Amino acid sequence: MSWRGAASVCLFVYHLFVCFLLVFLCYTQITSILALFCERELWWWCNWTKSKLEFKIKLTNSIDSSNSNSSF
Repeated sequence: MSWRGAASVCLFVYHLFVCFLLVFLCYTQITSILALFCERELWWWCNWTKSKLEFKIKLTNSIDSSNSNSSF
């Protein structure tokens, strides 16, 4: 492999690393902002998803308890 080929591969890997780093930083910033909104309950979506999650947990617990009560 020539010197130019090695340099282009290194540049490609560098760009991949920078893009991954930018995506990671944007993701963490977005999740921290959403967490801040959810913590202060300023965002309607947080309350909606919380109520759906609580319903799923209650449903799962009721299914688990009915399965444990049944005998084979």
